[in-house]
Amino acid sequence: MDVQITTLEAEYIHLKAGVPLKRGKSITTGHTDRCPFLSNEGSCRIYEFRPVVCRFLFAFRKPVNCAPGKKQEK
Repeated sequence: MDVQITTLEAEYIHLKAGVPLKRGKSITTGHTDRCPFLSNEGSCRIYEFRPVVCRFLFAFRKPVNCAPGKKQEK
C-alpha cells in the first residue's frame, strides 16, 4: 500500500522524529517502493508519530510482505 501523507503530517514527522523534510517532493511513493518509514529490521521508525493512513490501515503480517510485488500472507 502506498503511504500518502499531507504536508502537515510531513512537517510533524520531521519535527518529532527527525526524518528529513523534502519540500517540493511528492507525498506519495507511487506504489513503487516499500514504506519509506520501515527500518531495515522491519519495524516502523516513526510509529509514535505515524500518519493518519497508518493509524487506520495496517498490516497484521510480516513487514517484508509490504515490499513491492509482495502480498500479505494468510
